[in-house]
Amino acid sequence: MKRLFHLSSFGLLVFKLFLFLTIIFLGLYIFRITAQGFYYSLSILFIISSILLFFHKKKILSEQKIAIIQILLETTVENVLIQFSGGLESPFIFLLVLDLFFAAYIISRRKLFIISCYVAFFYSLFSTLAFLNVLPSFLNIPDKIIPSYEVYFYYVIYMRVFLFLMIGYLASKLSERIVSQKQRIKQMETFTDSILYQIQAGLLSVDRDDKIIYSNKAAADLFHLDNESMLNMRWQDLVLQDFETLDEEFYKQAYSDDGCEYKVHIADDVEKFMRIYLSKFSDEHIEGKTIILRDLTIYKEMEKLQTEKKKMKTIGELSAALAHEIKNPLASICGSLEVLKEDEVFREYKSAKLVNVIFKETERLERILSEFLTFSGEFHLKKNEYYLDELINDVLVMIRNHPLIEPAITIDFEYDKTKDYSAYLDGDHLKQLIFNFVLNGAQSIEGTGQVSVSLEKRESNYFINVIDTGSGIAEADKEKVFQPFFSTKTKGIGLGLNVCKKIADHHGWSISFTKGFEKGTIFSIIIPIYV
Repeated sequence: MKRLFHLSSFGLLVFKLFLFLTIIFLGLYIFRITAQGFYYSLSILFIISSILLFFHKKKILSEQKIAIIQILLETTVENVLIQFSGGLESPFIFLLVLDLFFAAYIISRRKLFIISCYVAFFYSLFSTLAFLNVLPSFLNIPDKIIPSYEVYFYYVIYMRVFLFLMIGYLASKLSERIVSQKQRIKQMETFTDSILYQIQAGLLSVDRDDKIIYSNKAAADLFHLDNESMLNMRWQDLVLQDFETLDEEFYKQAYSDDGCEYKVHIADDVEKFMRIYLSKFSDEHIEGKTIILRDLTIYKEMEKLQTEKKKMKTIGELSAALAHEIKNPLASICGSLEVLKEDEVFREYKSAKLVNVIFKETERLERILSEFLTFSGEFHLKKNEYYLDELINDVLVMIRNHPLIEPAITIDFEYDKTKDYSAYLDGDHLKQLIFNFVLNGAQSIEGTGQVSVSLEKRESNYFINVIDTGSGIAEADKEKVFQPFFSTKTKGIGLGLNVCKKIADHHGWSISFTKGFEKGTIFSIIIPIYV
């Protein structure tokens, strides 16, 4: 894989240190320069680069400031070095050209042109002073090659000054184009990253070893991780479980336009349905795969809800039809039994007992049918002002004498008698809720036990709590408590709590349940005071 060369002030400093060491070797063994000033100049250049390298490592100055200081100081000293190594004939004049080219990568166009003028000025100044014998000169040109030293001097000076200026100008143009391209690339990267980061689908890019090299926000959110922690993870370990056993059909579908559905297990036992799309990419620098993850969980839940809704609608219509068909004959049966009870034939003990059993069972059927009708149909609210403590007392008086309540079970009611518990609501519906919760609590108790009802007024809500000491609700059944036709009782049909939930939702009340203090269950009804 090819790597692009990136020039920086740090790289320039390291390169110059190596270059100065190389020039010392060339001066000693190749060009055999004996002037002490040449080596003093190299020592100063080496010290300058070392100090600036220290500043760069400690981040005392910015990269561009270090580059400007380095070029200004070093080109000045390099002019001295050039004079001590032959002046116009010096083989090290390339140092000035090299500095200008390096500066074109780091310094802006305007600053670079100013530095080019600075280099040209100092080169001309040092060369002129050497020509005028103000500075020592090592110029050694045979007379026969040129007509005069003056012609040769000015020719070389002007040509090299022109060369410096042209190099500076061309390098500045190059620098401008490089800066412009960098800005455009940076803008495109920012724009692309912004789009990829904000799209709703999860996006992963992996290298040839299947390690993640990029992930967007949606992908991190899907797995409850942050983007940095996902880097260098194998995407199969993150997305696929038991991927070694996946057949070719999975990958065939994943590489298709339709993708492949897959159930992903997230942390904390969370499952999500995802559609996975795979595609390969490659160029001269990198190759790998792109994985797109679409979360289908909410759509699956919506499909499930739609199915449940259709199912409930069908059951509701059937329930309503059956309830109406059964309730009318049941009323006729009850009326007929009332008449038969007056007959002497039914007054003896055995017949009267059978009639009472029939009455009790018809009453139970009447209650079941009422639940069916409430479950399957709409009901209208009949709101009036009630006192909640009086409503609860009425329910408890009735339920204490209920034939399904064992004598060993006590039912009590706790509330602050000094407070006003008035509320505007449908009293019959609230009685139905309390009746169901107390009856369920009592039926969950085996042997001796207690059902406690409490009424509290806190801030803007009434809290009615029904606390039993029964067997409680199994962990596996907690999500099914309010589902229709779910019951743990042998004689129950599983509509009581569902009807309670439906009534509460219709009124804008809240129902919740928790584990009891020691055992059993606490059901809570939360009623806003102003409804």
